Amino acid sequence: MRWRYDADPRAVTVHRAAEWLAAAGQERSLMASSLRTYRSALSTAWAIAGGIGSNPLQDAHISRLLAGYRNTRAQQDLDARNRRDDTISLTVELLAAIEPGAPGARAGTPADIMTWAAACMLTFGLNRCGEIFRSTRTNRPAIRADAVTFYDHALSALPRDLEEGNWQSRPLPGLYSVALDRTKADPEGRNLDQRIAATPAVRALWRWMHIRRDLGGRADEPLFTVPGASVSSLSRGRLFAAVASWHEVVRGTAPKVSGKAFRRGGNQSLVASGAPATDMQHAGRWASAGMPAVYSSTVANEQRGLHVSRGLGQLYETAAAAVAAARRGPQ
Repeated sequence: MRWRYDADPRAVTVHRAAEWLAAAGQERSLMASSLRTYRSALSTAWAIAGGIGSNPLQDAHISRLLAGYRNTRAQQDLDARNRRDDTISLTVELLAAIEPGAPGARAGTPADIMTWAAACMLTFGLNRCGEIFRSTRTNRPAIRADAVTFYDHALSALPRDLEEGNWQSRPLPGLYSVALDRTKADPEGRNLDQRIAATPAVRALWRWMHIRRDLGGRADEPLFTVPGASVSSLSRGRLFAAVASWHEVVRGTAPKVSGKAFRRGGNQSLVASGAPATDMQHAGRWASAGMPAVYSSTVANEQRGLHVSRGLGQLYETAAAAVAAARRGPQ
């Protein structure tokens, strides 16, 4: 059963989708998480195409099919995850360690400043690369400079036209927003613009916006393009190579970097911080509350479990102290 993506998504039925997912899993030996991604992609395509009635991809029959597939592939998926762990996860801690300009690292060129700003946006925003770079699969163009709006600490929008002067001569904004258009979790584009208030990400993008302005960059051009350069546009491959190079300079090894490195790394940092599941779901713009765990390593999930367990212990200790104080009565 070979059901092509270019078929009319509105023609999908529960039976047809089940046949296609089963064939895809068998023929391509996909991980269970990959099959769920296929289901999500088809579900999004159905919604964007204007499907009427209940979404066939969300039918209970499809859920049972995926659950059964997951159970039969448990060991193979575990082996695949172990291999995937060889690919770097760009956590905020690792990002801090390899920042260009730190002792031993290169920095200074507009391309370096631009690439660093892109890496920060992706990691702190838990972005998919397809939300920032040009996507041939969805025909989405690269994000433009006018998709970004800076805000001061009072949450008032700053003028889009940056004033003349060095980027360091003006107060650093409190946050920036990015208009991401449609996403997998929001196919109709109903959500508010993504807002990022992490100071390192704000500082990196603020600096780059001033550099590109000084080089003559226009608001209607791709955000991550060096105006006037022979090789101007930042691509996924160039970003991955730069991150590997920064890592090699600081830590002596050039790791494998993929498009998942940033979104997965940002999520793992949230897990390590003990962020609530709802906060992680919101930060990653996932439709399912279970997705943050999928994007975290086994170690990160175990650490989160320990963090939660310690929190329960602390709650007990606090409650026990209150009971003991009540029993003692006024001193």
